Amino acid sequence: MKAYGPGIADLEYVMQETIKDMIDDIHQKDSHVIDAAELSTGYVCCVIASMMFGEKYSYDDEVCQKINEMSERLVEGTVPLSSGAVLDALPFLFHFKFLFRDTHRKLEVARGVVNDFIKTRIDEAKVVICLNRFTIQALGLETSGRSLRQIFLDLLHDPTLQKRLQAEIDSQFELTHTITLKDKDKLPQVESYVLEHFRYLTQLPFLVPHMTIRDTAVSGYKVPANTFVLMNSYYIAHNPEAYEDPFTVKPDRFLDATGQLVDRDHPLRQNFLGFGSGRRGCPGEVLAKSRIFLFLANILQNFTVKLAGELPSRDVRKYPMSLLLTPPSVKVQFIRRQ
Repeated sequence: MKAYGPGIADLEYVMQETIKDMIDDIHQKDSHVIDAAELSTGYVCCVIASMMFGEKYSYDDEVCQKINEMSERLVEGTVPLSSGAVLDALPFLFHFKFLFRDTHRKLEVARGVVNDFIKTRIDEAKVVICLNRFTIQALGLETSGRSLRQIFLDLLHDPTLQKRLQAEIDSQFELTHTITLKDKDKLPQVESYVLEHFRYLTQLPFLVPHMTIRDTAVSGYKVPANTFVLMNSYYIAHNPEAYEDPFTVKPDRFLDATGQLVDRDHPLRQNFLGFGSGRRGCPGEVLAKSRIFLFLANILQNFTVKLAGELPSRDVRKYPMSLLLTPPSVKVQFIRRQ
């Protein structure tokens, strides 16, 4: 768990190496049409596989494909407003196998896929460690992949955004410079877009279930102790009283009058709870934001993203609602920048 906080520098090397390999691979494809979903998922799978096993992988490697399959199986078995979510919230129901037969089957299949994969990769002494790592990172795979899809949609729907971010990157770095996390302070517009991206997409519409430990009150409403609570993070992120024009992507909302990123205690940043908060906040928040920053900055430094087919809507209100909001994929071309 420490690696997600102060140890992020140790993980940056893994992410940076994967990004380099991805950029080299795109160069070799030389403006070929690429499916955004395949590229996004493949890139994140490579990072997770490297973090789990300490080796480098290509996105089409069998190990990466297996990790993707495991993640999809786990998400499929725990979709909200389904029996999987009910079993997760009320685990004593697992004892009643005659209930939710289909969900039990999906969860058993998911567990079997995970166990078989782990046993073929490492010895018995490391199984528990690797299972714990994967459980934490499975949702990270799904969320990061969807984030990258949304980024492609944003860049294609708003070409001026892409040019603005590229202009900022060009003003700070030569093409030969590899952008790292230490460069974030020099790229406030890129960072502000990353913040706006997470606000706008809000992939997890409802945060993980909580329960009150004492009688309390929220906005005048009494909430007794031991009450099951779900937080509607989607509404919080799109509340017009907190965010002007909430269903429009406006990265500038996170910039101050001087063009710098607003402070962490600014109301616009404090209002966003897409990763939860406090001790029950998402442990992968730092890693998720780091992944997206590195991907976005390095891709835009090297390529211009162009449409290679139909352009789907990027209106989050039209996305399928399940465990995660799922942006549509899009066919893109990466044009090498000189």
